[in-house]
Amino acid sequence: MKPTCLTIAGADPTCGAGIQADVRTFDKCGVHPFSAITAITFQTATNFFGFISLSNILKKQIDSIVSHYPVKVVKVGMIPDLEALKIISDTIDSNEIIAVLDPVSISSAGKRLSSEGMEDHIKTELFPRVQIITPNVNEASHYSGMDLTNLRINDIEKARSAGKVILK
Repeated sequence: MKPTCLTIAGADPTCGAGIQADVRTFDKCGVHPFSAITAITFQTATNFFGFISLSNILKKQIDSIVSHYPVKVVKVGMIPDLEALKIISDTIDSNEIIAVLDPVSISSAGKRLSSEGMEDHIKTELFPRVQIITPNVNEASHYSGMDLTNLRINDIEKARSAGKVILK
């Protein structure tokens, strides 16, 4: 059997991000994808119109997978609210799952993908539970408190410094 990975993220109807992009990536890497959807988004490649949280059914989605399949790794993306954050944290703890976090909170169109202030809750509740964090430059700026807006591809030391701050 192929290795497996669970993605917990939002659904992007353009397939440019979220569950759909994760499933494609897992498959191309030879990993069998499982998925649980945190939210359904309404967007195009250039506009974001909103989202609806699926936190009320997220636990059922996750439990149906982890109770029947040998999931040892989870990749976490869009976390729309505190209820979803609690479910994800509990899942990691109770299943001893290796977790990768893409701490996305703003769409590429510049709109929020989560409740206001979720970044602070994610930092305190989820950062200690994950083994890998993959922020983009804006997310790394937020979580490190460093201005990385003009970060250049060859500015490894500044990126490394931000990474060390985030790890603390």
